[in-house]
Amino acid sequence: MLQSESLKQFIKTNSQRLLLWRYHQNQNDFVRKKIKAICTETGPLSSSDKSLCDTYALEVLGWKGYAPWLYLYTLRSGQFKEGWIPENYFGPNVIPKIQGNYGKTSNLRSLTHKLFKGDVHPDLAYFSNGSWYSMDHTPLSDTEIQAILKMATDKIVYKLDGSYQGQGIFVCPTDTLSLGALAQKGNGLVQRFILQHDFFAQFSSVSTACIRLTTVITPKGQTELRGAFLRLGQGNDTHVQYHSEIAVAIDLESGALHATGYHPNWTSCTYHPDHHITFKGLVIPNFKEAVAETLSLHQQMPMVGVIGWDLIIDKEGKTVLMEWNGYGSDVAFSEVTQGPCFTGLGWEHFHKEK
Repeated sequence: MLQSESLKQFIKTNSQRLLLWRYHQNQNDFVRKKIKAICTETGPLSSSDKSLCDTYALEVLGWKGYAPWLYLYTLRSGQFKEGWIPENYFGPNVIPKIQGNYGKTSNLRSLTHKLFKGDVHPDLAYFSNGSWYSMDHTPLSDTEIQAILKMATDKIVYKLDGSYQGQGIFVCPTDTLSLGALAQKGNGLVQRFILQHDFFAQFSSVSTACIRLTTVITPKGQTELRGAFLRLGQGNDTHVQYHSEIAVAIDLESGALHATGYHPNWTSCTYHPDHHITFKGLVIPNFKEAVAETLSLHQQMPMVGVIGWDLIIDKEGKTVLMEWNGYGSDVAFSEVTQGPCFTGLGWEHFHKEK
């Protein structure tokens, strides 16, 4: 019996090591591609900056394998900065400790309106394990759900549980909507298509833009905004997607866009490629109200230490919550454009606690 248990533990431990090795390999491949693209603009990383990254990764974060992300941050921002959190450090060291199983509930899209009270939800109905439900959890027939959706909006967004980076999201007009086709895709949430503020519509009238706010719970239990950027679709994208989005950092105090935006490979641009609208001088409408709303929402989920909120300002100037991300929040873009964003939280010490 003991030998059997020891064998199970051996297999489990080595399986976890293999998964972690693959994770870091994928991370390094991701970084190399971005560095290759950025070098066409900046030239190669200097040997002195590389040495700073190597030293910081080893002496502060505990492993030189975190250095490649620091190379990328340094190359893109133009200088090395102490306090940065590499994405491949955040994944295995920070996420399990401050997000964990509570954060994983963000993958269950239909729970958002139950977990967070407030008038910020565009949710209309959801499909779970073979049945359709209203947002008060009343089971309804396809005919009843169809009637609710047609009465509420002329276009819906269906999000699968666990959808991320624009994948698992479907935009459909309600007059030709097939609930059966949506059900075949899997469990998910139906939201009304949000009519965004004209500020965002100037970039695209097809896809709804997305503001990503990253908030944290501090050691004193306070909620703070630590990162903000705007995600914009391109061309005929029905929604913002990771492989084609333009991302622009947002000043945390004023809501002003940074002058420089970035393509998915982190090469730079100063205007949106579709309509050549320059980012410099533009200010997000009702930004402070959106931040206050988001901080209030995070106070309702204090057991998740960092949350990435995807939201937008609608035509009436109200904050609308698209989704929350409580298990993996994409800290890299904020780190490179605004960081170090997460100082004072003790994250750099987490590797010592394993």
